[in-house]
This record gives sequence, structure tokens and C-alpha cells, in this order.
Amino acid sequence: MINVFIKIKRNNGKCSYYETFLFKGDINSSIASVLEEINSKERLINILGNHASPILWECGCLQKKCGACAMVINGVPSLACSTFFKRYIK
Repeated sequence: MINVFIKIKRNNGKCSYYETFLFKGDINSSIASVLEEINSKERLINILGNHASPILWECGCLQKKCGACAMVINGVPSLACSTFFKRYIK
């Protein structure tokens, strides 16, 4: 189990901004699993202690076939379902 801050670029329709969340979980999780875990909280709270809206993202098969979960992860276009969190932990 690890505790890591996850910084997500969000858009409210007017402007883009970053919001950071604490992830407590398995280092072997996929990015898709990390996002699902963050969203699973009954009340989503960012690291500033403020209520946050759920993280919206597309997903389909979650098996590296449809490409719906494509996103930029640490500056690199990737599939959230096949990119694993441990790759970014030093």
C-alpha cells in the first residue's frame, strides 16, 4: 500500500486547472484503477480539503482494445487501462 499525490488536469468549461488528490492503494494498479479508486469515495475531497466533482474520463473495454481510455499521462499519450502506476514511482 502506498500514499501518493495524483495531480489531474481538469476543465470546468471556462478554463483548465489542476486538482490534486491523495491515492492510497496498490502500486501495481493501472491508471484506470487509480481513477476508479479515487472516484469511489462517497464524498470526493482534494488535498486542500475541498469537495471535488468526480473525475470524468472515458473508458470502454479496459482491456487495451478500444482506445477509449487514451489520455496524456506524465506528458505521454497512453491508455489508462494498460499503463501501470508503478512505472512512475521511483
